Amino acid sequence: MKTPDQQQELEMWKKATDKGTHVVNTMKIPYKSPFNFESKNIEKVMAAMSPEEREIFLCDTRAIKWPEYIKNIVIGTALHILKEDHIDPSKGFE
Repeated sequence: MKTPDQQQELEMWKKATDKGTHVVNTMKIPYKSPFNFESKNIEKVMAAMSPEEREIFLCDTRAIKWPEYIKNIVIGTALHILKEDHIDPSKGFE
């Protein structure tokens, strides 16, 4: 028979394992194939736009703040897939 502390630790590890399995299953499709990014088509679209349209549609991928974008993916995964309620998105991960 397990002590209450052992039972609590076992439940904590089971919960962590279940969350890990859920993340792997949820993220399997987006991360299964290699990433090959190409921007030729969006460059063609941007070249055909007027300056006013470029201001409205913001298609320039060079303007993306990639470190912030990736950080937001991690925070979103923790909040919405892992259902972690103790993460403060305003603080993020530094």
